[in-house]
Amino acid sequence: MAGWRIGWLAGAAPYLDTVLRVKSNQDSGMFLGLQHAAVAALACREEWFRDLNAVYARRKLFGLELMALLGCQPAPEQAGLFIWARVPDSIAQVEHWVDELLYATHVFLTPGFIFGSRGERYLRLSLCTPEPKLEEALQRLRTYLVTSVASPLSTAAL
Repeated sequence: MAGWRIGWLAGAAPYLDTVLRVKSNQDSGMFLGLQHAAVAALACREEWFRDLNAVYARRKLFGLELMALLGCQPAPEQAGLFIWARVPDSIAQVEHWVDELLYATHVFLTPGFIFGSRGERYLRLSLCTPEPKLEEALQRLRTYLVTSVASPLSTAAL
């Protein structure tokens, strides 16, 4: 479920006391099913984590290729479940651009502005999608950009 989070913290007691004072005002209790899931995750063997990290590393390569195709500038050292990339300055209105890409290719890219003003010139791509879907999205975008008259990759523009 979106929004379910679990974590842990270690450190010196004075720092932990401060965090715990704030945290106690942030939430109360945690869904038991999520606690059981955390216990199961902690019991996983090292290979499971290594394999999962490899999956996300491959997905990240697809994501970086996709962003490069669009002319967006991601920071390659990013880690996590998303790739954030700066949209080219040649794109005047990011919202209209992502709508155009969605309607033309059925590929959804999240415009960063929905996360606040600091995301206004950015796209966010989720790496939670299986590799075949990322590959398909990449191919759809590539085909569209090559055939679109408005695209710098267009054969019509050559």
